[in-house]
Amino acid sequence: AKVASRLESKSILAIATGQNHSVCATAQGTTYVVGTNLHGCVDPNLAEGSNCYRPQLFESLSSVRVVQVSCGYDHTAALSSNGSVWTWGSN
Repeated sequence: AKVASRLESKSILAIATGQNHSVCATAQGTTYVVGTNLHGCVDPNLAEGSNCYRPQLFESLSSVRVVQVSCGYDHTAALSSNGSVWTWGSN
């Protein structure tokens, strides 16, 4: 399988999958999301139920160095290098 072009030059540090979405953290500290945006689990700024077919940079955490990610059924979480936890999607 060919890696999506937006991630080809990235080293993946962590990856997680939910019911219909995935998230990954790169060694550079950036976060990429992909999948169906149920309850904002991909990106709260995208339309509900919209599909993100290719990994996209999660702009809301662009200034945060993410080191670990996790997904639930329709929520996503990220742990930053300073110990902060960020969550989005269904509560």
